[in-house]
Amino acid sequence: MAVENFTTYTELDDNNRIEKTSTRVTWASMTRDETAYVSKDFEDGYFDRDFGFLLTVNTTAINYTTIILGVHWAVANLLDSLSDLKVADGDELYLSIAEGSGGVAIQLSEVVNGVVETTDSVACL
Repeated sequence: MAVENFTTYTELDDNNRIEKTSTRVTWASMTRDETAYVSKDFEDGYFDRDFGFLLTVNTTAINYTTIILGVHWAVANLLDSLSDLKVADGDELYLSIAEGSGGVAIQLSEVVNGVVETTDSVACL
């Protein structure tokens, strides 16, 4: 599997929370009301076939008074917030860390035509 070169990605990060190298994207001290991300437009049809991603996610701390859902990775047909994607009947597959009734969980969610179709999760300590 090819290694992604993140230096070719666009960064939106007004508060300088994100650091990217050719092989890694890291961030710190991100708050709930801030928008920051690294993105790349792969053009129409790029993901028309089966695809796979191998991710390494290392979360050392999350303060749930400032953030409820941390999205670590996503593939979508629109570059927008999840709520805007739903309104636009968009599609997305995303990996997040969220706080729920069972504690902190890693979730893999799929949005199809603006509706969350599936969510699989595993509880974490």
